[in-house]
Amino acid sequence: TASNMKPGDVVSGIVTIENTGSLAGVFSLTATNLSDTPGSNGGKLSDVLSITIADDNDKLYAGPINSIGTLDAGPYAPDEERTYTFSVTFPDSGNPGGSTSGDNLYQGSSMSIDFVWTAMQQ
Repeated sequence: TASNMKPGDVVSGIVTIENTGSLAGVFSLTATNLSDTPGSNGGKLSDVLSITIADDNDKLYAGPINSIGTLDAGPYAPDEERTYTFSVTFPDSGNPGGSTSGDNLYQGSSMSIDFVWTAMQQ
């Protein structure tokens, strides 16, 4: 959860995913259910926020939050676990030209997105 973000902020969180099965599996991560509510100035956060998703070894994704789709997280051995860091960035575009332009477009806006992990037997 990233609340009350302002331009220039980066908010990070972590999640640990483990293959608790007895067989190897191929894991993927899908971004779904993007819900974007513009504030009174009409800005949609999904148009400006970026996200980086990485584990200790690899960067799964770095780019716009509204373009993630499905990511290949690779094979996991039985009992293998990996910790992923999700970092969301609200870029600062500098001084806005007015109270309803630039970064002020996003004032009062909100969005949510779900991340779903899937495992398939290898």
